[in-house]
Amino acid sequence: MKKRSFQARLERVKKQGSLTTADLSILLRRPYHTIRGWLYPRRDRGCTDAYKPWGALGDEAERFLSAVEKAIEQRRGFPVPYALSPPERLRYVTRISHDLNGRLPKTHSAS
Repeated sequence: MKKRSFQARLERVKKQGSLTTADLSILLRRPYHTIRGWLYPRRDRGCTDAYKPWGALGDEAERFLSAVEKAIEQRRGFPVPYALSPPERLRYVTRISHDLNGRLPKTHSAS
């Protein structure tokens, strides 16, 4: 089985979870423009591929993305309801983010 690229995984999560780029920004705890760079190539600079996260922050982004993928599979809060107003959607996605963060193992925990 071929391993999916980070960009392909993000696109799949976005579609299956009924998420916007702003929602992904909240869930992955990264600025909107960073998420946008992970999703879309910079064609104005001649790039054909979106960039992917790297280093310690990249490892954290991978962990968060894996948690979101698992939550979508288990239908824990996903897909995000379409009928939410913008403030309700923000609260809803923020709550999911906090729930997921509590379930993630800590990389530098004392235990």
